[in-house]
Amino acid sequence: MTQIRAFAKRLRIPVASVEIFASLRWRAEQVGNYPYVGEPIGFDLDIDIDSEASLDDVKRLVDAARKDCFLEATLGQANEIAHRLWVEE
Repeated sequence: MTQIRAFAKRLRIPVASVEIFASLRWRAEQVGNYPYVGEPIGFDLDIDIDSEASLDDVKRLVDAARKDCFLEATLGQANEIAHRLWVEE
């Protein structure tokens, strides 16, 4: 949601301040003494925008920012993660 300020300027929506609170919903399972296996379930973003604009304009701003947020686009889909272990010889 770092795009909020950029889109506020483009859309001419005044924004005095922005705070975003994020939480992760996670599920983990452990069988016996093995390490647990975890998986994300989702993210919750609570957005607090101080603005003199109408509620409809603020909603339009958040929607525009969501569509251009690289992090949200990345987290919203399955991603391949490669692990490389560097070892000094």
